[in-house]
Amino acid sequence: MNFFLVKSLIFSLFVILTVQANAQTEAEIQGKQSLGFFYTSNANLAYTQPIADTYSRLDSKWYGDIQDVPFYFGLSWYNYAKEKSNNMLSVTLSSDLAQESETFGSYRIVPKIFHRNYIFNTAATSDSSFTNTGIGLDLEKTLQKNSSLDISSSVGLESKRFSQFENRWDHEGHITGDIEYDLNPTLHLNGFSGFGLVFSTLSEYSHSYLDLGFGASGPINADWTWSSEIQIVQKNYFNRTISQSTEITNRRGVTSSVLSTTNEIALLTNLKSTATYKYSTALSFESGLLFAKQGSNNAVNRYNNFEVFTSVIFRGP
Repeated sequence: MNFFLVKSLIFSLFVILTVQANAQTEAEIQGKQSLGFFYTSNANLAYTQPIADTYSRLDSKWYGDIQDVPFYFGLSWYNYAKEKSNNMLSVTLSSDLAQESETFGSYRIVPKIFHRNYIFNTAATSDSSFTNTGIGLDLEKTLQKNSSLDISSSVGLESKRFSQFENRWDHEGHITGDIEYDLNPTLHLNGFSGFGLVFSTLSEYSHSYLDLGFGASGPINADWTWSSEIQIVQKNYFNRTISQSTEITNRRGVTSSVLSTTNEIALLTNLKSTATYKYSTALSFESGLLFAKQGSNNAVNRYNNFEVFTSVIFRGP
């Protein structure tokens, strides 16, 4: 068995046992469990010869406190029917610490550690689909909060070690902003944005990104709610160049070739729509559609993907 998988499972078991012990003695532990089943038209996000597949996804989230220190623990498991290289186990442990400052007022410190383990070594979906372990730290500030409008922002750092490379560390700095607004009792709007710089010890992975999104949600009736979201992410790679040759013919019939070189750019658009049925305070069901399209001046990194999913969600101790 993969060594990093063993470490992940041991780490997950340790945290779960700690959570259970703490629940009995000091704090009430809350959790959210979700089991989803997906159909994807392009499991490997390939430009040519896409492979359709089905996969299941388990998400387990726990939150509580230990000695008055809040913690958040998450575990995710992806299991593909055919494209087993995409099978992945993910664990995350984080906290959320309130702080006060004469200069900045109230803000929160959010440290985290995480591990992503691709069970069969390397997935075929993106530059980041390699087993990695990392740490991060965010500073979050609420700029405005009232009954109808919430605005917040954060700055953060993150560092990842990719075990399948002899010497790959990715270091990221980012800033984000979020806004939520209740337009009326039946329509909730939200927007988010982010900008980041990633510097890798393997320079071909260094890039900047801009992440923008907008969503809306609301109730359909007492039991049903809906939500929709659009997200656009642009990545600009610093050290990847794409060369294109263009033939130009003048009016005298003379043809010449012009070679142009540009840095690689990828533009990803995600669309998601979801309907949720609340069976009880603890149990709900969710179904939806996802569409992703990535364009790039590197033909290898272009793809379309369509997904259909349904999930069962349980909330409780």
